Amino acid sequence: MKKKLLAAGLIAGLTLSSAAVYAAEDEGGREIERLDYTSLLHYELEPAGTLEDPDGSFYFGYDTFMQRNGDTIDLLSASGDVLLSDLDDIDYLGGGLISARTPLEEDNVNTTGLYTTDGSTLVANEAASIVMPCNREDGSARFVGLIYTTEETDNEDECIIYFTSDMISLSVGEEDIMYKGYMRIYDVERQQFVPGLEFSSVPRDALHDLGSSFVIQHDGAATMYDPDGNSLWESEAYLADSSYSAITVSNDGTYYIVDSTGSDTFQSDYSISVVSAAMDYFSVYDGESDAPYHVIDINGSRVSETALPIVYDASANIIRTQDADGNYIAVDFDGTVVDDDVDLTSFVCGGYGYISHENSDLYSVITPEAVISDLEEGSTYQLYFGKDNYPVALNTGEVFGTELDTENTDADLLAPALASFRLTSSSGTKYCVYDVFTGEELLPPEYDEINIAGNYLYAGKSDSSGSDTWEVYRIRLLPAEG
Repeated sequence: MKKKLLAAGLIAGLTLSSAAVYAAEDEGGREIERLDYTSLLHYELEPAGTLEDPDGSFYFGYDTFMQRNGDTIDLLSASGDVLLSDLDDIDYLGGGLISARTPLEEDNVNTTGLYTTDGSTLVANEAASIVMPCNREDGSARFVGLIYTTEETDNEDECIIYFTSDMISLSVGEEDIMYKGYMRIYDVERQQFVPGLEFSSVPRDALHDLGSSFVIQHDGAATMYDPDGNSLWESEAYLADSSYSAITVSNDGTYYIVDSTGSDTFQSDYSISVVSAAMDYFSVYDGESDAPYHVIDINGSRVSETALPIVYDASANIIRTQDADGNYIAVDFDGTVVDDDVDLTSFVCGGYGYISHENSDLYSVITPEAVISDLEEGSTYQLYFGKDNYPVALNTGEVFGTELDTENTDADLLAPALASFRLTSSSGTKYCVYDVFTGEELLPPEYDEINIAGNYLYAGKSDSSGSDTWEVYRIRLLPAEG
C-alpha cells in the first residue's frame, strides 16, 4: 500500500517530527487516513538504578512515587530521595501538578500546597483546598484556584468551604464545619498569583480556564481576567458553558460566544452549546427547519455545512447525531454517514475517541483523520490512553501477533503505546513490558508489579519475607532507528 505523508503528530507532549499520517482505502473503496507511528517510533528503557524496600513501604499513585512513613507519607524521586515529607495526602491534579496536604490541625485547616510531580514548590502548604478549572477535560490548567479559610461560621451564605467526615457529601450537613474565606488564582505559567484578586464567594464549577485568560463566577456575575488581574469582560448574563478558549452566555433571549479576549465573536437568537471543548466547536440552533442544527467554530463559521436534526457531540471531523428514524449515527463534516449503529460516542480529547455499537460487539476508533471501524474490543489495542488521558491510535491491531495468549493476559497502559501485560499461568502471575510501536518485549515476565511515575518505570520483585526490590528505568521515546 502506497503511503502519503499528510501531517505531523504529538504524543504525550513530545513533538514527533517523524510521526506521520498516511492515506489508505477502506473495504468500501473510500479513502481514509490513518496514523502510522509503528514504524517511526520506539521506546527504550534506560537503567536508572535499583531501590530496596525491606518493609514494603513504597507505593504508587497516579504519576506519583511515595512511601508510607508511620501515619504520614513522603513523595519520593526516582532515586528514592524524599522530595516532600510528613504529608497526610497527595492528589494528582493533572498536567504534572499535585496537591499535597500536611495533617490538619485543630485551629488550622490551611495545610494544602500546590506542587509539581518532581517536588517543586509552587505554593507552600498554606491553603485549605485547590480548585481546578471545570472546563479542562484533559487535566491541563494554567489557572488554578486556591481557597484560604479565615474563620469558622454558622452562616451557610458566608461559607466558602466546609469539612465533612462523610464519604460522599453534596451539601452541608449538621456535623460539618463551615468556614469563611477567599479564593486566589495562581498562574502556573508565570508561577505566581494573579495580582489584586480575591473572591469571597465562589459557587461550584466557578473557574473557567481559557488559556490566555480566565473567568470567575462570583456574587451573581461572571468576570473575565487577564494574567495581570485586569478585567476584560463582565456580565450578569447566564454563563452556560465553556470550551478551552471561549464561553457561551445568554442574556434576555440572545446567545453569545465570548472569546478569551472578552470579545463577542458570534451571537444568535437561539441556543449555543459546546460540543467539543478541546476543539472549540459549538452547535447552534436556527429553529427554522426539521434539521435546525449546525456545528460552528469559535468565530461562528460553519465547520460543517450539513444541517442536522440534533448534535450531541463532535470531534475533529465526526458528529454524533440522529437520522430521520431517530437512530443514533455518526457523520463526517461533509454529511457522509461513517457509522450507522452508534450506541455511545466518547471523545477523549484532541479529536480522539471511540464508538460503541448498539447491535454489535465491535467498536470504532475515532482519530482526527478517520474513523477506523469493526475492531474487536480488548484484542486489537487500536486506541491507547496515556498520562492525562492523552490518546494514541495505531494503524494495526496485530502488533503482537500470536506471541501472547490473550485469554490469560490482561493489558495495562503505562504510557502511550507502552504496555504492561499480566500473564497468568499454573506457576503464578508475572508482569512483562512491551513496546506497542514495535512489538518488542522490553522487560521479560519476571516481575510482581509494574508502575510508572513521571518519566520513570518501576519493575518490582518481592521475596517470601515481604521485602521488595525495584528496578528503575528512565523511559525514552525515540524516532525509529534507521
